[in-house]
Amino acid sequence: MSTVGSPKRGVGKKFLTLLLVVVVIGLIVAAGFYFRSYRELRRQRNDLQAQNADLSKQLSAYKADPNQAAQAEADKVIADVGKLYALPKDEKPSVATVKDKSKLADQPFFAKAENGDITLIYSGAKLAILYRPTTKQIINVSSVTIQDQPTATPANP
Repeated sequence: MSTVGSPKRGVGKKFLTLLLVVVVIGLIVAAGFYFRSYRELRRQRNDLQAQNADLSKQLSAYKADPNQAAQAEADKVIADVGKLYALPKDEKPSVATVKDKSKLADQPFFAKAENGDITLIYSGAKLAILYRPTTKQIINVSSVTIQDQPTATPANP
């Protein structure tokens, strides 16, 4: 009888050994997956911390001198537009942001303007450029006539 029971015990041992090997391999694969995920999340956290530090510096600079921060933003816009259009080199433009396009609806230059668009006005070169930073496109370019404000003359009694 012992010869008949031996093959069954051998099959059971092989099955348990195979099951144990499959479980160990599964655990190794799972550990590798979670370790890889952990490294990716740690890298993302470090990137976000670096971005946070940069934003904190920018916020401190803005609080210290809001005009300098606004000028830096204007310089960035001028550089972006300069990549798309040959800008006059001999003068700095006036930079304005469209806040409410409905107030500009009667002016043909602003017909395609959207809120957030930026206007560069070169008074010396008599040039106006409408730029959309969200799409990095120039929307309109036109010549500009700058009119001097008439001076009020006192009325003679």
